[in-house]
Amino acid sequence: MKKTETETSETKTPETEIINPLATIIDDYKNGNVEISGGKINAQRFQEISSEYSKYITDIGDYLEKHMNDIIDGKKLCDLDDYEDYFSGFYKWAGNLIYFDGKIAEDYKPVWRKFKEMLEHHVEVMNEIYAVDGGEATDSLNDLFQYLSDGSKDIASLVPAAKVHCGETITSENFAEMKLKKYFL
Repeated sequence: MKKTETETSETKTPETEIINPLATIIDDYKNGNVEISGGKINAQRFQEISSEYSKYITDIGDYLEKHMNDIIDGKKLCDLDDYEDYFSGFYKWAGNLIYFDGKIAEDYKPVWRKFKEMLEHHVEVMNEIYAVDGGEATDSLNDLFQYLSDGSKDIASLVPAAKVHCGETITSENFAEMKLKKYFL
């Protein structure tokens, strides 16, 4: 017996209809269903965020390396049992930053706009590659990494130069903390 078009479409799901379940995490932040942490984005906080982001980017490579044989065998990310557990932390982190509504230091507003644009693109690509074959996913990730590399260069040009004023305490990973006092005899 020949199946009707409706029956066929119900049993076969095209890749475009498979939705990354982690996308709902971002939607929850967008729709206000999750409390967004506040605070202020300044030089120090942006450095922390950049370090965290580097870890998440490294995680992608580690994950692909871990599942290389599965991908070669034709599995898609949506077929891998540990995908959601592995990347849910990234999606929560990204959602919190994409919809961040705290204060941004004036001199970091251009930096933040570019960073947020990069992060939104990263999430888009992760959602797009969820149900595609391994070769297409790898190509898309290579494009993403190039985009992030180019964006990092843009951000580096936008980051304001550090300023130290006479009489201030200097603190940084590369400097010792010191205060100079002048004594009069």
